[in-house]
Amino acid sequence: RGHQDKVFVIRWNPQVSDQLVTVGMKHIKFWTQTGGGITSKRGTFGDAGKLDTMMAVAFSHDGQLTLSAAANGLVYVWNGTNLSGTVKAHIGPVFAIQTVEKGYVTGGKDGIVSLWDESFKQCLKSFKIQRTALAIDPPALLYEDSPPIRSIALGHGQILVGTKNGPHAG
Repeated sequence: RGHQDKVFVIRWNPQVSDQLVTVGMKHIKFWTQTGGGITSKRGTFGDAGKLDTMMAVAFSHDGQLTLSAAANGLVYVWNGTNLSGTVKAHIGPVFAIQTVEKGYVTGGKDGIVSLWDESFKQCLKSFKIQRTALAIDPPALLYEDSPPIRSIALGHGQILVGTKNGPHAG
């Protein structure tokens, strides 16, 4: 048992096999597997930012940086367990972040999917999810424009976006 904090995501670092990160309600913890056990350290914020609820986590291609997506709309960039800076990514919570071939993709409550450069300093392009932009073949269904982006999956050169959406009871 590691702690009492509510955990939303746990993710192994794909480049550093003995490291993982947990994020959740007002926490981020960096875990290291040592021998037969596992130890943890809380993230150190210093003057670079303030503690907030962390919704998702991703790693840089080389495994040296950790990026955590927060409820305040910021993405926190970590070097080891130390916060090196924050970037305003969305209006409202950032629910999803994934590493892509040449950068990152984020999704937020604002219904926007954004593509970022490898250093997570510049947003390269943003897409507002709207009914008019949906594929016709095969048909896609969206009940409202700009639904919150809840998850992002990557594969076969495509980005699949999961939204908070469903029929409304009348």
